[in-house]
Amino acid sequence: MGVLFDCCGKPVSELGLKEQEGKIIRRLNERLRAADIQEIVMLCPNCYYFLKDKLEIQVLSIYEKLSQLEIGQKVDGKGSLFLPCPDREEQQWVSWLEPFFQKKPDIIKGTQCCGLGGCAGGKEPELAKGMACHVTGEGYENVYTYCASCAGNLTRNGGQGVSHLLTEILDCNEQPDTAKSMINRMMTRFW
Repeated sequence: MGVLFDCCGKPVSELGLKEQEGKIIRRLNERLRAADIQEIVMLCPNCYYFLKDKLEIQVLSIYEKLSQLEIGQKVDGKGSLFLPCPDREEQQWVSWLEPFFQKKPDIIKGTQCCGLGGCAGGKEPELAKGMACHVTGEGYENVYTYCASCAGNLTRNGGQGVSHLLTEILDCNEQPDTAKSMINRMMTRFW
């Protein structure tokens, strides 16, 4: 298994830059084809949902792959699950996470997003902070999520006990990244 670091193209697509989006998708497919890659494993729900129908190869979530390989420990589930925006409706990733919980956590309801979606993080920082504070200010002792951007933004905006599920499953005790996000840096250039 190798590692490919590249942008999926979703931020460019959301800006309506269809020609640039097409170039990114073509470049990704060419690179994967040239390397004779048969499947790609996504760690990010945004990338997964954006690319699953655009790539010429099988697209899996990291949790599907960990289950296939029988890797990972069970998480106690004593917390609440914050759903990233792209998985709110379908909740496909939630079903892939179920084998990794000793007890299924409650899903946090009534939240719009972590505050990074829809360019809020870069254009409307106070709005973004308010969205994150709503999630973390509801008295949840532990908040689990499976999106690194959500984990970082919720923590950066005052959330305590926020954990990315992958670090819990792999027992690597990594804390959410609270540095100014890539999305904020990118959006600052556009606005």
